[in-house]
Amino acid sequence: MKPIVCIVLLLLTALPGAALAQSTGRSSVINGGTVEIGGQRFRLFGIDFPKEGQTCSRNGKAWQCGQQAALALAGLLGRRWISCVQHDRDRDRHIVAICYLDKLDVNGWMVRQGWALDDVRYSKGRYAAEEAEARTWRRGIWAGDFERPSDWRQAKRVAMPLNQSESRASPNNWAASRHGVRK
Repeated sequence: MKPIVCIVLLLLTALPGAALAQSTGRSSVINGGTVEIGGQRFRLFGIDFPKEGQTCSRNGKAWQCGQQAALALAGLLGRRWISCVQHDRDRDRHIVAICYLDKLDVNGWMVRQGWALDDVRYSKGRYAAEEAEARTWRRGIWAGDFERPSDWRQAKRVAMPLNQSESRASPNNWAASRHGVRK
């Protein structure tokens, strides 16, 4: 029976489209939840992160938490070599992956540092402990008040006319480009 199982598994991996994308190389940060290796973009699996333009509040003052999330990821990765292993594809067919810097789970690091939330819709709680730690120690967005990134994006989609695309212009883009965040 075991040889049959091995043969079936071997055949499944040989089928077109059955292979999962895996890439290792120098990383570029696109935003707080997307990296690029050799021209291939990977969205970080299981996390909900603030996007560019999202603001949070700390001590009654607004701050650019989406930009800071991207800068935190860029600060961790720089242009270092990472490995990303495809976990799935999202509804838009983007590759969703778990990425590693050496043995460090980059996705989990973003949650532990408070720059992303555990997105239990997909992660099934994989990063729940990391989120609890960030919340307890008031790291990143947990240091103040914020709207869940997925709720913020949904509200922005509802408010935006269908023919208007999201503007990428920002007075703070210079800071992002100086810290290795790509557009």
